[in-house]
Amino acid sequence: MAKWAIENIDPTEPIKDALVRLAKDFTTEFWHSPEGEGYATVERNGHNENWRIKSEAYQDYLANLFYEECEKVPGATPIRDALSVLRGIARLRGKCFAAHVRIARDGDDVWIDLGSVNWTAVHICPCGWEVSKVPDVRFIRPSGMLPLPVPTPGGDFGKLRGFVNASDDNQWLLLKMWLVAACIPNVPCPALVLEGPQGSGKSTTQRTLRNTIDPNIAPVRSQPRAEEDLVIAARNGAIVSIDNLSSIPNWLSDALCRVVTGGGLSKRTLYSDLDETLVEVRRPIVLNGISDILSRPDLVDRAIILNLPALSERDIWDERKSLRQFEEAHPEILGGLFDTVGGVLAEIDRVDSEGIELSRMADFANTILAMESVLGMEPRSLLNVYKDNRNQASLLMIEADPFIVELVTYLERTPLPQTRSATEWLTNVNHEYPEKSKARAWPKNGRAFSQKVNRFAPNLDKHGFKIAVNREVKRRTITIKRNQWT
Repeated sequence: MAKWAIENIDPTEPIKDALVRLAKDFTTEFWHSPEGEGYATVERNGHNENWRIKSEAYQDYLANLFYEECEKVPGATPIRDALSVLRGIARLRGKCFAAHVRIARDGDDVWIDLGSVNWTAVHICPCGWEVSKVPDVRFIRPSGMLPLPVPTPGGDFGKLRGFVNASDDNQWLLLKMWLVAACIPNVPCPALVLEGPQGSGKSTTQRTLRNTIDPNIAPVRSQPRAEEDLVIAARNGAIVSIDNLSSIPNWLSDALCRVVTGGGLSKRTLYSDLDETLVEVRRPIVLNGISDILSRPDLVDRAIILNLPALSERDIWDERKSLRQFEEAHPEILGGLFDTVGGVLAEIDRVDSEGIELSRMADFANTILAMESVLGMEPRSLLNVYKDNRNQASLLMIEADPFIVELVTYLERTPLPQTRSATEWLTNVNHEYPEKSKARAWPKNGRAFSQKVNRFAPNLDKHGFKIAVNREVKRRTITIKRNQWT
């Protein structure tokens, strides 16, 4: 790097001012994200790199730049003051661009950052894919991100099956549809929940899936302690991967729902008592646990749940050997995966989604229908695999709640439709089961009944009962009727 022009160096100038001028001269562009985060684009070795101004990477870059050009050590305080000014320039004068981690959507196209030293990316469009040296989107690289190999044209997606514990063809199809959807931002991708006994390869399967498209130094993480921890995980990776859960608290279940379908998460702004940083995120999620880790129906409705069988001693993987074999097969797996993603992008606007009632996961259903065409499968065959998985999970959720079990039994022998207040419904159910009405899971009043029934409405719908809340001016009532197909 050439020395900064001698006329730009004034020995009497405060270091913080010199740092700002130096940064402006050597930074290609200052810009900000929709959340208001400031970024700098820097040209290095013939390519552009995007760094968050508050990141250690950009601070180190600026400190090193100052030392190389001025042959002085800038000191921590001048750097901090200069960064504050540069963030202001980025936020108030710079243009607004989305900052993407690993995967980005640009119109009909998808971009995937390979994490290489020259910042190349794979460009996937309806006509195929190619490796591009100059992405049309702005990627950032949080710490911990690892590179992907260059994919092999005409690769074989099916080779991935040898590295995951898919017990049957349907489980493998569910994993394939999840991975394809995980590569297409702006489409809700169900939370993938891996359950099974100890020795069923849950964590290994989880790490393999994460490493397929978003390798990271820490491919799995422990349960977040607060929503802020979940925000950090979602911002620093293309996939949220949480390991070894025994249960999921209600606040985390609600937050994960927002991550699946897209919603705002919040964290307190650093060094502030009142300011709040709001982050809009939508990420694929992988969770694992022994069994029944989902406790709320709204997350079950957004999930694919796979129960992995225990591996025999003969089938227990030598993880080191398996990792080496996966690395060898990884380029072919990626090539085949990207072929499938490109085919889905080409077909997704032509699918026939008439009659599909999957509410918040309808866009994912369209992705599945497009996959059927790409893979040459019978119409609705892949979609039926997904719907069967949802229905099984929904029925298990009903069986896990003692009150809902008894409510279903009560409704099966009650003439329907009927419209009553929540208190009247609860009174009638309590009359049928007086000995059980003291149970902990049992609602204690009409409001609690209404909340529980509303939460389980999608599950009850699959069991044959339609719930409708009537918000009248003087009296709120609940109408329960049988579905037409039951």
